[in-house]
Amino acid sequence: MAVLSVAKILSRRGPLAQLRIGIASIRSIRQAARMPGCIEAIGAPTGKGVAFAVSLWEDEASLRAYVHSGAHGKAAKAIKDLARSHVSAHVEWDGEKIPPWTEWGAVLQERPHIIDTRHVGDLSDDEKLAGPTRAARFPLRARRRR
Repeated sequence: MAVLSVAKILSRRGPLAQLRIGIASIRSIRQAARMPGCIEAIGAPTGKGVAFAVSLWEDEASLRAYVHSGAHGKAAKAIKDLARSHVSAHVEWDGEKIPPWTEWGAVLQERPHIIDTRHVGDLSDDEKLAGPTRAARFPLRARRRR
């Protein structure tokens, strides 16, 4: 069964941290497009220092290979310095494509894995688990090449 991954990154304040997350997101989406098992991936800045990375994979093994390698693996290690918090959820998915942005928060709340950094400050669990408040203006998309 396919696996849907939804990740929410709450950036540190300031343009440098947000720029570095943006660059890492572009590299990660490009990597996802080349990875075996990737069906679709979206990187979506949704405003106020919040970004979502949502991807659909053929199976859990494909997702794990992506998470721990290449540009994404490097970004995952750097997230401690760039973000206030990182929340992700991996769930079995019977759809053929990524759900609309209005459903991403519900997926996050289904089985969240929260990583807080030393920059977390006073973020509440509700803020960490909330879905996007608007659609991304310039989402980055990657689809499996057939």
